[in-house]
Amino acid sequence: PMPAAYLLTKSVAGNGYLYKIGGLGEKGICGTPDVLFTRLNADGTVGPWAATTALPGMGTTTQTATCAGVAYELSDIVTGWGFEAVYSSGAVFVLGGNLWNFGSFSDGSKIHFSNAVFYARATADGTLGAWRRGPDLPAAAFFSAAAVADGVIYLSGGRDDSSTSFVRRDIYFSRLNADGSPGAWQVSASAMPGGLWLHASEAAAGRLYVSGGMTYDPFPRGQITNSVFSAPIAEDGTLGAWISEASLPLGLGGHGMRERHGVLYTIGGQEPDWPSVSVHAAAISPDGTLSPWTASDPLPQALYVHGSALGGDTLYAVGGTDLQQPQKGAYYLPDLIAPSTVADLSASAQD
Repeated sequence: PMPAAYLLTKSVAGNGYLYKIGGLGEKGICGTPDVLFTRLNADGTVGPWAATTALPGMGTTTQTATCAGVAYELSDIVTGWGFEAVYSSGAVFVLGGNLWNFGSFSDGSKIHFSNAVFYARATADGTLGAWRRGPDLPAAAFFSAAAVADGVIYLSGGRDDSSTSFVRRDIYFSRLNADGSPGAWQVSASAMPGGLWLHASEAAAGRLYVSGGMTYDPFPRGQITNSVFSAPIAEDGTLGAWISEASLPLGLGGHGMRERHGVLYTIGGQEPDWPSVSVHAAAISPDGTLSPWTASDPLPQALYVHGSALGGDTLYAVGGTDLQQPQKGAYYLPDLIAPSTVADLSASAQD
């Protein structure tokens, strides 16, 4: 297991390593800049977890904070949670989220949603280099969903600071430069059919897929949807018109979604009334449309707002919560296979 429990965390995998990025720490009340990583073994198991370069602060002074008995020396303005993360071109990218001010912002609040983008290059031993600031998003984005295709990062939906209940349908995209840094962000002319947050996104087979999510406040019991949409990705990275895909068997929010061997998988999440153990799979047809979703082997326990990642032929679910307490386990589903044998998948756990 990880050395501590985290929810509202993000996970990515790349170059043989799995990363746990930020989130809320022990007791589910402490925003943490912790970044952990572990080596992925050939059989899907993971090695011991170790710390690497923590998420950057954005303030000008230092604050000592103690949470769950752990003391942190932090910037007075820290990246909290609700951000998205992707791995591409040898680097980890963190997009949006919220900012926590130990004092207060000019309007008196302690929390603002963020439009900041940071990235850190991964080294051969899995550690991360220094975090660098990339071009800002066009607007603040909280609980958005991100995906990468052919060197283009896509960030969809989420909430912003314009009101307590505004949910975006915009999609921002950035093409990575030759040196792996993010380029200027653009706003897609093809927005999602409706606003979503706590949804999941994945790029595969020349399309961008979006599943589930919440359509309006209040958190955490907003209107959870089972809708799935996709849009074609053009050679220049722009998106075409959205179409409806086969719906999920039930509404999901705060879940993961990953693709391998022409199959999309959803991992856990909150069903309309409770966190889910469900793992669903849908094969991608030659024209990019999805087959009906079928049940795969469930998670060993219900998880929500956890990290999810794909490493080789293995899916990972890291941290999260069962709505009772944060979790420190790392679960894995190895040996992902072709669509014809999706029903034969089996799950394993490493906690």
